[in-house]
Amino acid sequence: MTAYVTESVAHAAGPKGAVVAYVRSVVGYQRTERRHVRVIAEMLLDRRSGAASPVGRWGMLTRLLADGQRAGVFREFDPQTVALAVGGAIEGVVSHWLTDPELDLDAAASELETFTLYAIERPGTRLPAQASVSSAPRSVL
Repeated sequence: MTAYVTESVAHAAGPKGAVVAYVRSVVGYQRTERRHVRVIAEMLLDRRSGAASPVGRWGMLTRLLADGQRAGVFREFDPQTVALAVGGAIEGVVSHWLTDPELDLDAAASELETFTLYAIERPGTRLPAQASVSSAPRSVL
């Protein structure tokens, strides 16, 4: 999964594109590798497994957010806290999808993208058309 996400992020244009690619590729990978995701989820729930802490799991996202701040693209916030919040949202959606495969994971990814952009963008920054509230589904859960 890390290689898949890293490759997606590497092809993204700019800090905002990298964060969007991150969110989309994490969800996309999990959709295509459902069996692998179940194993990962079980491992993360088992404290004895030695799985990475939430801070470690969302380290790449933390770095992407901090890079975007340094570039002046994102508002000021604590990158680790926001990465944990976005990561928790991703885990929540995927967890629900694992128990309810009827959940539209593409629509959920759009909502997660919009959620993330609203959390990180500078006030008054216009969201891209594909992530705007008017074009995104109202609710996926």
